[in-house]
Amino acid sequence: MIMRQSIPLVMLGVITVSFSCTTKGPDVIDPEADKRTETAIIALNKSGAGELARYYEVTGTVTQSEYETANGQALSVPINAIYEEDEQLWLHSNPTGKIIVLDLSTRRQLAEIDGFPAGDTASLCGMAFSNVSQGWAIAYGARSIFHVDARNHVMVGSIPLPGNPTSVATNDLLNRSQEDDFRDNRVYVSLEKDNGTGSLATFHSNDPDRVIRELVTFPRPPIFIGINPDNQFMAVIVPGQPEDDPGTFEIETDPTLFVVDLLIDQIIFGQPFISPPLLEHLGVHPNFASMTRDSFLYLATREGVIRVDTKAWGEFNNILPGKAYNVVGADEWTDLLYAVASDAPNTIERVPRRGSLLSSVTLDHPVEYIRFVSSNEIAQ
Repeated sequence: MIMRQSIPLVMLGVITVSFSCTTKGPDVIDPEADKRTETAIIALNKSGAGELARYYEVTGTVTQSEYETANGQALSVPINAIYEEDEQLWLHSNPTGKIIVLDLSTRRQLAEIDGFPAGDTASLCGMAFSNVSQGWAIAYGARSIFHVDARNHVMVGSIPLPGNPTSVATNDLLNRSQEDDFRDNRVYVSLEKDNGTGSLATFHSNDPDRVIRELVTFPRPPIFIGINPDNQFMAVIVPGQPEDDPGTFEIETDPTLFVVDLLIDQIIFGQPFISPPLLEHLGVHPNFASMTRDSFLYLATREGVIRVDTKAWGEFNNILPGKAYNVVGADEWTDLLYAVASDAPNTIERVPRRGSLLSSVTLDHPVEYIRFVSSNEIAQ
């Protein structure tokens, strides 16, 4: 019988690694009910078209026609993801290859940007911003990264990539090799290579030449990359294999957390963790993953919601075990978690950081994406 083991795959220096997989669900207690002030914007699948809902923790109220109310008409295209930058919401519509930009405070439409890949061969799967005027979108199946003028809301060009993009992140890391306070403004893209392996590539967004450099390689293409609040370490989730090799005692189906030190551009840690392979998340918007300021990464899997501590490294907890989840979203500052189970796509389960299970929120339509936003910047 093949036994799962929890041992470090890559480890430089002395690191204490622990693994835990809880089996008991959270208690129904809420000691901080009077302190919750979070607001979430939720993308809904309304019979093939899109709509936005909003849930406000202070009042416990939900509105389910945010776009139509703000704009006087229904949203005619489906919404697959929500990104936020500079008090604006960026809605991705994969079937149409469009990005719709809304004012965060009012939810009124500011612009519609088209021309992105759409259809069977390529589809939008991520977006990040290197500053308030530069946005970067990727589409799985298109070996390019698309430069968006975030001020004027237009696509201004694309940069060829040495692989198929799967995830994107940005970082204004302080370059400690410089005497002055030089900011890198780096864009990172994880790639699927032609031979089935993965890599991490980067370029400087403020460099007019924008030369692509590949930094490190992985056994398979990453499904998620996210940078810790310290701006030095990147968490990378690489899926497992579809099946275990019967000729070995290894569990090849387990995914792996890798940590990349962005000051030296090297992998410094790797740890497999008990989970389904997560291969279904390759090349899709990260509605299955959410990372917070406390360096916790929440992952939706077919066996529960796993919380990965990307700062302690090697600590994994199944905080909602026992069933499949396909959508998660966590507040960046408070770690309030919203999770949507596969068998109840209209229902949001709410779990504060202290592990207390709150009452669920049921919506009229299935949830596609959850984005927590600042309550101070949104008109309630």
